[in-house]
Amino acid sequence: MEEKRPVSISVVSWIFIIQSGLDILLLSVALILVPMLKLMGLQVEVVFLFQNVGFLLGWAMLILSIFVFIAAVRLLKLRAWARTVLETACWLFLVYIAGWDIFMIFSFVSTPATHRDMLITTIIAASIISVVPVALIIKILRSKKFKEVIIVSKF
Repeated sequence: MEEKRPVSISVVSWIFIIQSGLDILLLSVALILVPMLKLMGLQVEVVFLFQNVGFLLGWAMLILSIFVFIAAVRLLKLRAWARTVLETACWLFLVYIAGWDIFMIFSFVSTPATHRDMLITTIIAASIISVVPVALIIKILRSKKFKEVIIVSKF
């Protein structure tokens, strides 16, 4: 009799499937819409952001989201490489959040003290809200029970 997949694997997989699916949709729309807005001569904040950051980051995020989506689907099939990909994506997200926080905090150094304190507090609170679920997912992905069920096999 075949052993059933633990609920934790299903939950983690579906979280990644939904999140990466939304990322793929939104990034695809942004990568198509922003050049159109620019051609129309509209000065929209998103256009300004993409001009400064560049499309390279958008394409990199889209490719990563597609890869995470595929890995999440394959995790439902209990593939070991998929667990590694998803754990790596979580760690990349944590590094991104830390870098973004450092950048934002240093950006507010010249802001008046009353606003600066409020902004820094908001950044830290938002980071905690983002980091805690990702840290829990990493803990689940690294758990012994989770690793024992995963099959080491081909794609």
